[in-house]
Amino acid sequence: TLCTIPSQPSTKSGTDSKQDLESQTEPVPQSEGAAQTDWSTAGEHCMEVQTDTVEELVAHSSGQQSEQHAVLQMPEELPAEVGDFMLRVLPMVEDALQENLLSHAYTSLQMAWGDSSEYEAVVRHRLKKHTSEESGAPHCTDVTATALNSSGNVLAVGYGDLKQQGWCEVQSSIVVWHVHQLTSNLDPSLDQQEEAEPGHKPSAILELPSSNFVTDMKFHPTEPAILVCGTYSGELIAWDVTAAGEALLFSSKISDYSHREPVSSISWVWDAKESAHQVASVGADGRMLLWTLANKFDSPIIGFSIAGVQRTNSIQKDSFVQSGGQQYRLVSIDGTDLPLPENKWRQFSNSICTLVSAATEEQQSCKLSQLISPDDKDYVLDNTSYVVANPPKERVLGGTAMAFYPRNRSVVIVGCESGAVMRCSFVTHDTNTLIRPPSTPGVTLEWTHRAQALVDNVPVQHRHKLRLRIEDQAVTAKKEKITLQFILSSSCPELLQIFPSPIPFVFMPHQGPVQDISYSPFHRNLFLTCSTDGSSRLYNTLQPRPIIIFEAPCASYLYAVAWSPIRPAVFAVASGAGFVYLFDLQQSQAASSLKLQVTKGPEVGAISLSWTQKDCLCVGTSDGEALYIELNEAFSHSRMGEDALMERINESRQ
Repeated sequence: TLCTIPSQPSTKSGTDSKQDLESQTEPVPQSEGAAQTDWSTAGEHCMEVQTDTVEELVAHSSGQQSEQHAVLQMPEELPAEVGDFMLRVLPMVEDALQENLLSHAYTSLQMAWGDSSEYEAVVRHRLKKHTSEESGAPHCTDVTATALNSSGNVLAVGYGDLKQQGWCEVQSSIVVWHVHQLTSNLDPSLDQQEEAEPGHKPSAILELPSSNFVTDMKFHPTEPAILVCGTYSGELIAWDVTAAGEALLFSSKISDYSHREPVSSISWVWDAKESAHQVASVGADGRMLLWTLANKFDSPIIGFSIAGVQRTNSIQKDSFVQSGGQQYRLVSIDGTDLPLPENKWRQFSNSICTLVSAATEEQQSCKLSQLISPDDKDYVLDNTSYVVANPPKERVLGGTAMAFYPRNRSVVIVGCESGAVMRCSFVTHDTNTLIRPPSTPGVTLEWTHRAQALVDNVPVQHRHKLRLRIEDQAVTAKKEKITLQFILSSSCPELLQIFPSPIPFVFMPHQGPVQDISYSPFHRNLFLTCSTDGSSRLYNTLQPRPIIIFEAPCASYLYAVAWSPIRPAVFAVASGAGFVYLFDLQQSQAASSLKLQVTKGPEVGAISLSWTQKDCLCVGTSDGEALYIELNEAFSHSRMGEDALMERINESRQ
């Protein structure tokens, strides 16, 4: 294309000049194409849309009136008598609606949608490991643990030997099933599965690495593939159930500070310092330990000893005293030695106590009566001065079950072989632990956070001496940093010092070993226990006596108990006679709402129970079967008034 562009007139004076210019552009490309439309799949849709003009919207927004002065605007096309009628009855309708809003006539009304009045449960799957898959050492046949992952589509079944005593010579495994594969192959014509399903093969079989068996296991709360199990030998093992190759991730080491007897129960707890979940375990050796995935279960990061001891009100040396906003240490009491037991306080009430400032080493004096008087505010003796005496080994209680409050891990309920039920303080000092300089003058050692938290857990009368001893050993070993591994492997402190007793409150005990404990996910003060004495008890954490005692009609051992994850007033109990009892406290506080037989004979018991999904229940039996039970909406849909009922039960006194 050619074009001529005239020059612009010049602003300067002179003769105008003209110039001819030419430019060449590329020709515009052109092409032809075709498109085929499939009219067989095309559809036509008609839709009417009513829009308002901008003027109408502005007039509507600016002309809005309050509810008291609202005026009913009637369309012009309606008959005049209809508009008059609506204007006449509108005040009466508004008065009736306002009265209904303030009325409580239907507060207790419960809507029954569908068949909610009937309590029903169906055994949908009976799963059993095939004997042909077993080889080598004798395999366990009792289902000691069942677990559903957080997504509800993977079921893990752990096998053990309930009759095992002494050295373990059997082989155990964990069988993993995918629930959706079982459901897709289910025969819809069967209302209930009566026999074990031989056609279904498990997705994976996880063999334990040595002669050992599973005692308890739990899936990770947020990572569906991570499974942790406790074993008869005292080990903790972490698995990845979706791994194509080696499923075993890592396991704990056997040491003087780990479990030396079977792990009875494990639980996942949240750690605010690491912003991650950790594993708590309790064993038959009376130790309650906390583990972290970060160090691959190399050693416990904190621990406690479950010991049946009583507090002795004895004033110890180096006890802390608050006075005038400063902290002092009690050095001596004239005329007597420390510790001073409570029965001698009155005798030495006028004795002079020597206090030394923790910051300035300044000395101060006061009478003993000022320290022990609750009305004296000038000198306040720290309550940590009242210590637990070192218990002998025979007084350590074997732990059999534990349960944490779901929203706060600082409180845990522990059950024991003796039938004792205790509330323990699981304080790990994670959130308030500060890295402090060494206590030894002239030492440049650095304390790690985990090492400092472990020492902060030591009773106050032993803490300072333990810090000095650890620092001296670290200097001798030429360490620049004091770690948790160094304390447990090289320093070797006394077990009862670094693992103190955490028992501040004891409940009325069972008459037999406590088998399981379940904390209510809806109420912070309610928890359930079950025992071989044939009873399940509902406790309040603030009362020593149980609120309600449930006894199984068959008078057999009760092995497992679990709260419903969706209904606050519903829980399940598994008995050694082969029955699972489901209780609804809204219906009855004495009898079960549903009794479900899950085994074929009275000699076969239900020994494990898992209820993490709202409409399914997993039960393990002593004949090697794992049952997947579906519950109807009577158990899986919450009802009106449940929270109020549980609040009334919580406030009741026994």
